Amino acid sequence: MIKDVWLYKLHDGWLGKLELSFSLKKRRSVLVKNSHLGPFMVQKSFYPEDDEMTPHVYLLHPPGGMVGGDQLRLLVNLEPGSRALLTTPSFSKFYRTNGKVAYQENFFRIKSNAVLEWIPQGNIFLPKSKARIHTTFQLDKGACMISFEILCFGSTNIIGVHEIPKKIDVSLYICKFGCVGLRDRLRVSDQQENCVNTQLGGFKISAFLFAIPANLMMLKQVQQLVRSIVDEQIGGATLLNTLLIVRLLGNDSHKLRKLLFRIWSIIRPVIIGKKAVIPRVWFT
Repeated sequence: MIKDVWLYKLHDGWLGKLELSFSLKKRRSVLVKNSHLGPFMVQKSFYPEDDEMTPHVYLLHPPGGMVGGDQLRLLVNLEPGSRALLTTPSFSKFYRTNGKVAYQENFFRIKSNAVLEWIPQGNIFLPKSKARIHTTFQLDKGACMISFEILCFGSTNIIGVHEIPKKIDVSLYICKFGCVGLRDRLRVSDQQENCVNTQLGGFKISAFLFAIPANLMMLKQVQQLVRSIVDEQIGGATLLNTLLIVRLLGNDSHKLRKLLFRIWSIIRPVIIGKKAVIPRVWFT
């Protein structure tokens, strides 16, 4: 059973809930549970990799974005030895609010020797939006995980002024083998003067990548790549026990995604034993 971590009461707005479970059957990881409520669902699983073992699953949210009062809840369970790559066909958009907050909660339970890749294309927080996103990864011994995402804060209006979201709160909790692996939180608010300059170093886009298990050699390769990026992007990488943490800042989401993919291409063969295969939906 997946722990119930839904904390918020439903306000006026859409409620979307999706519960997925994967299991290993005859050397292939299979989606064995697919339960959804509201406009939040998945397409059938694809097996584009050579060994046809890892399903690529695309999460769909038909309304195309979230407004104040909307809530999305994603619960994913990977049984021992199973694998899954989850992504989205496009960036998720958070629109101007009437004062209410849009909530999104993601909970991943990764059992022993299971492998999860959570690589959504990212989120765009449009001007005057309010959003809270909380993601939890709970890993058993021997479990592997790679996750990366892009967060775009605001947009530039027709006169060239960059407008920012009202209030954004993005938090992450990684639990490794029953112990705290990482707690992370990023908050951006228009209540502070020049918040983009003070909170994001003058950049408009934040990107991050987390991976388990990592080692020192992997860290050095990633650090070398991050140091080679051009001036309009900055970043850093560190190793917390066996957890690789990469943070990037920039103003071009396409360049940041390209860099994340290059990092993924380095670490995936080491962590999972397979070369990176770009989800087909990214090309549509």
